[in-house]
Amino acid sequence: MFKDIDLSNDLLGQYKKTCSDEHAKWICPGVDLNVFVLTQAFWPATPSYEITLPSAISELQEHFKAFYLNKFSSRKLQFCNSMGSALLKANYKARRDLIVSMFQSVVLLLFNTADKLSYPEISSSTSLEEEELKKTMQSLVSAKLLFCNSKVLGKEEIYTYNADFKSKMQLSFPVDTGDLKKRIESLIERDYLERDPSNPNMYDYLA
Repeated sequence: MFKDIDLSNDLLGQYKKTCSDEHAKWICPGVDLNVFVLTQAFWPATPSYEITLPSAISELQEHFKAFYLNKFSSRKLQFCNSMGSALLKANYKARRDLIVSMFQSVVLLLFNTADKLSYPEISSSTSLEEEELKKTMQSLVSAKLLFCNSKVLGKEEIYTYNADFKSKMQLSFPVDTGDLKKRIESLIERDYLERDPSNPNMYDYLA
């Protein structure tokens, strides 16, 4: 697993040098892409969700994919957006950096062009499955980045951008306990983890 990460870092370095040599950064000004390319067989399976990304992000993904497949033509590359995160530089009364999940970032970026949006509008713009969208909206409302005119989510409610956001917290997204247990069991089966014999709530990493 660590070898995967090291190789991915080297690959990303090569990609960014190529971008610099080609003067390609202008394609998506203000957006920087960082990618971990991982071997699927060595990592727990992750669910794939359909999502409509902002054009700047999707263009960068396609640019990286073309670079990758040019180097490794016999391989396949699939982006797992559900595992992605983003650092958003938000302009409130003071500049703030928000560390959010990819899903949260896609929703928040919709408010660059609107002060308020309905749930159906957000659903249509993001193409997220209802369950994932409800989780995402709940997390943004709980963090007070968005206001909602209803306590019942996933219907016709209206979301309003909180222009006076003052919290210094970093956002987190909900973790499904069942999914987490499956991931841990998968790592144990692949001999990456083992349960600590002296503490059943602890796990030891096997190098």
